[in-house]
Amino acid sequence: MRSALLLALLRAQNTARALLPRAAAAKHNTVSQRAATYALRAPDRSWLPATAAVPTARTRTRLDATAAAAPNARTQRYVDDLLEAVADTDRGVRASDDARRIVEGLIGRLERGYAGTNAEETPDNLYRDTEVLYVGQRSSRRANAAGGRFRGRFGRLLFKTVGLYQHVLREDGEVVAVNQNLFRFLGVLPGCAVLKGRAEPETELQELGEKWNRTLSPNTLRATFDRPRVKFGPLVFAVGPESTVRLDTTYLDERVRISRGGSTGTPFVFAATDDAKKDVWRDVVAAEPVSARGAGVA
Repeated sequence: MRSALLLALLRAQNTARALLPRAAAAKHNTVSQRAATYALRAPDRSWLPATAAVPTARTRTRLDATAAAAPNARTQRYVDDLLEAVADTDRGVRASDDARRIVEGLIGRLERGYAGTNAEETPDNLYRDTEVLYVGQRSSRRANAAGGRFRGRFGRLLFKTVGLYQHVLREDGEVVAVNQNLFRFLGVLPGCAVLKGRAEPETELQELGEKWNRTLSPNTLRATFDRPRVKFGPLVFAVGPESTVRLDTTYLDERVRISRGGSTGTPFVFAATDDAKKDVWRDVVAAEPVSARGAGVA
């Protein structure tokens, strides 16, 4: 009796051990399966209802309403999945290859659905404060397209990012573009790097497209930034040269904006924000910059 009980226990233990690797493998493959799913470029037509060969006018009206509503629901599902996929990637710099494939697949689907849309038709979504959630740059060893060298490998060690924002705003009759990177030097001293400039629609889309071997949409903005401002503690410095960049808005809704760098095509994911820290740049820009010599560091 005791031998039979021990034998049964051993068999149960061996069975459990055999199942553990399978469960672990299934969990390991989940992300890869999602990546494969979203990497598919074939359009999803599962939402389309079955139709008769020659639908009546009443049927066509009902089908048109269904078709108009269903893609919106599907698009919102893609946005939900995108926000989940970019979370915990340190704004893209720590994203795994599988996570990048998922993000790129979702971005591609959203962009295809938005193609041909004029972003100016929804100005409240276009001109607002946003937080940088993801930058699809393959390597940020030296610098990152959002945050520059502060977001490079060495920069992230010295300047711990506590907030990264990009705003496109209408102020005083013009469009203003702002990049703001909040950090703590060595994890202690608070600081902020700011790029502020004027933005306007790019007028040389064809010429630049040929130069960069890319197709730029009419939603492309040209931002001309003043010299960067960097704040350490109470001191503000003007460092570096002026610069000009292009950013093409390829998807827009009430929650997110997806844009691509004009010359590189690097994708960015921005989310609308009302975080109180989003406006730190205003004090930095308003402050009188000091020279390194005047601050006693040169």
